Amino acid sequence: MERRYGSENSLERPGPGSRRRARGGPSQPDAATDSESSLSDWEARFRSRWDEEAEYLPSTFPSFSRVLLADDGALWIEHFHRPGAERREWVVFTQAGKWLRTVDLPARMVLQDAGNDWVLVRTTDELGVERIELHALVAA
Repeated sequence: MERRYGSENSLERPGPGSRRRARGGPSQPDAATDSESSLSDWEARFRSRWDEEAEYLPSTFPSFSRVLLADDGALWIEHFHRPGAERREWVVFTQAGKWLRTVDLPARMVLQDAGNDWVLVRTTDELGVERIELHALVAA
């Protein structure tokens, strides 16, 4: 068994549920024990909520939300946009079917059209006002 020495008055044994004992003092739970208990608390809360909400959730999600064929022949495919997600991810393929790029857009932007180095998007602000915007594509 490997032993590690912390401060000059303590001895640590690694592993889950290990305890740190100061010489001459009571044992204290190690951080691993604390994280295990908080994990089990989280798991219990998750399972409780899952049991309540599971009947309202679909058993599967679609692979993609939308497909757009650009004027240059590139095929743009949007991964399924789950409610509450902060980004919309588009994967772009050439006419030959080879991956060209992946484009991440903020969730508030809905792709309307695209080119080799630009995207045309519809945005909606806090007041519900829609706008059409043209953005250049830049490498990350």
